[in-house]
Amino acid sequence: MIDLHPQFLTDQHGARTGVLLSADEYERLLEELEMAEDVAAYDRAKAEGGDSMPFEAFVATLDGR
Repeated sequence: MIDLHPQFLTDQHGARTGVLLSADEYERLLEELEMAEDVAAYDRAKAEGGDSMPFEAFVATLDGR
């Protein structure tokens, strides 16, 4: 889990309206999100079943080899 140190922006009534993160924390958060999306995509593909192929064969189909 990422150790975040957010700073909250508030309106005149004290209600939170935004959040500030350091650039480093923001980048780490994006990386974690991308990883979570990859895992979710893998889980969906696995649940669909179907045929599989070796990774090298798949890459070859992308390269048009």
